[in-house]
Amino acid sequence: NYEELEYLVNNEKLFFLEIYSPGCWHCQNLAPKLEKIVLKFKDKFKLYRMDGSDPSNYRSLVKLQFFPSLYIFKDNNFNLFKGSSDN
Repeated sequence: NYEELEYLVNNEKLFFLEIYSPGCWHCQNLAPKLEKIVLKFKDKFKLYRMDGSDPSNYRSLVKLQFFPSLYIFKDNNFNLFKGSSDN
């Protein structure tokens, strides 16, 4: 929820934020890939997953463009991750 996200923004220097929709096939397809990445790099960054069904949880911090959206929080800014989900 918003309070958890706000806590991360105020206390973490680097993390990924995935905003997903529970019924989204692309979101479900991406989830296991993200989990592998998180396990591999768990000492370097954290992944925070947020259900995008309630925009009040994130709209003041990020502008959602599509599901799933993956943002990198670094240097006090959210940037949309524009990498490939093929690998």
